[in-house]
Amino acid sequence: MTKRYIHIEVSNAAIGEVSSFPYGWCLSNHLGKDANVVSWDNEMSQRIDSPSAFESYVRNVISMEQSPMLIVRETSKNPDRNKMLQHYVNLGVIHDPLVINVNHAYEPYTSIDESVLLTGFQDYKTFNAPDGAPWKSRTNLS
Repeated sequence: MTKRYIHIEVSNAAIGEVSSFPYGWCLSNHLGKDANVVSWDNEMSQRIDSPSAFESYVRNVISMEQSPMLIVRETSKNPDRNKMLQHYVNLGVIHDPLVINVNHAYEPYTSIDESVLLTGFQDYKTFNAPDGAPWKSRTNLS
């Protein structure tokens, strides 16, 4: 079997603890004009979960030169956000959005007896950083 290699260049232009509005209006400046994938995460960036801020972000993703894939990290079922994304898919302007609900990823493990879990998965909803560590927030769970 012949091995084939693909060159991949990754640029992480994340801006933590900063709202996607108005920074979402400058995606090409932050990510470059040739981004292939753009993600949005309301838990890490939105102080207020505003439908208009999310739609503004989506419209700016759509207007980018490469029409990048949009990955949305959800923490709850948000029918309004999902309906809005579906609307843009139906219009043919978003082709391959991916919505990942992280609650579905961890919820099955919350009912397992913790004695059988690896240490890093025990007491999931508490912080694993020592007392007094900087930047302890609800988004930095174990």
